[in-house]
Amino acid sequence: MKITVQGGLRVKARPLGKTLNTTSVISGDIAGRTIQLTIGMGKAEWDRTNCGVFLY
Repeated sequence: MKITVQGGLRVKARPLGKTLNTTSVISGDIAGRTIQLTIGMGKAEWDRTNCGVFLY
């Protein structure tokens, strides 16, 4: 997927799995389908004290 903002500036991608410090995986059912949710905190966000929730 390619994401652009502000009239064509490309957003630089980074591999999510390699940027998370600590992760936990939670499994569950939504609408009859089994899903796995990986929850983690990225070092870059932690260093910048970035507060918020990002879902991927």
